[in-house]
Amino acid sequence: LKPITVSFLSTLRPIKDIPYRHPDEVKIIEQAHNLLTSSQRGADLFKTVSEQPFELRVLSSPNYQGYTTNNRIIYIVMPGAQTTADYMQALVMAGCLRDAEQMTEKLFHPHPGVDEDVYALMNYGKNLDIIVEMCKIVEEFESKNVFEPLHELRKMGLEPMYSGYKNKMNEQALMATYMDMLERYGLIKR
Repeated sequence: LKPITVSFLSTLRPIKDIPYRHPDEVKIIEQAHNLLTSSQRGADLFKTVSEQPFELRVLSSPNYQGYTTNNRIIYIVMPGAQTTADYMQALVMAGCLRDAEQMTEKLFHPHPGVDEDVYALMNYGKNLDIIVEMCKIVEEFESKNVFEPLHELRKMGLEPMYSGYKNKMNEQALMATYMDMLERYGLIKR
């Protein structure tokens, strides 16, 4: 019934600011931090990354995700209508913090222009490491009888990875599970 106003970025400077940043960004970061740091590994990730020049931001979007850029900005993405953090944001933050920690170890995201096989190998290796860190954190919560993080990991579709981690699969077997999962979700074709 009302017209929708959308910026297609057809001009260099929009007439008004586009509200990409979540309106409750500061509160959500604090809440996700508090949830995550109740795990020892989560606290360790925060400690490592807090000693580096990383920025943490929360963006509004219909989807839940997170990513870290090579220019040391960590983005947690979540619906703007959600005004509080839960274990989903805490786990997304954990994944991003592990990615940032990798950067402190000089493991940056490869440029898409590199050889396709090198690009895939580097990204899949980084992603597997990030997922394993998330599994470690979920396991810590599970040992404290806190099962919400496990539920959120399942919602992310990462239950096969957690099962493999819990069953002490080696890195090659975990990578095979990861690749199978990507293929099942239609993200890769082999």
